[in-house]
Amino acid sequence: MKKADLYLRARGDISNPKYCIVQQEKLLTEYCAIHQLAIREKIYDYGSACTFERSGWSEYYERLQSSAAKPDVILFTSWDRFSRNFEALLTVKANLNRMGITVMPIDDMESFADALKIYGPRNDNFARIIIANQFF
Repeated sequence: MKKADLYLRARGDISNPKYCIVQQEKLLTEYCAIHQLAIREKIYDYGSACTFERSGWSEYYERLQSSAAKPDVILFTSWDRFSRNFEALLTVKANLNRMGITVMPIDDMESFADALKIYGPRNDNFARIIIANQFF
């Protein structure tokens, strides 16, 4: 059975239930049950998605780098729960891929092209180049 780590992130007082940590955890846990994934760890993070320099992610990433035991996949509900910084996202994704870890949102309706909507215009051309060249 493949192992999954669940990444749950919310910032401050979230009025939209979609972004609530409890709702994210419920959706991710159900997804794992349906897709026969063993939950290895749950990462709770309350920092901004504008940078990966947030306590929950930083502590988790350090553990990943120093441990032989790794998940097969890191799941999150949507791309904006993982990162809102496209360039940083590509770097972290590449580093995780080198460790043999896949990152993936569970929202079946959300393709990476849809995720581009959350990135600002500053990253838009860069993102189009990445997708056109199939780097992602």
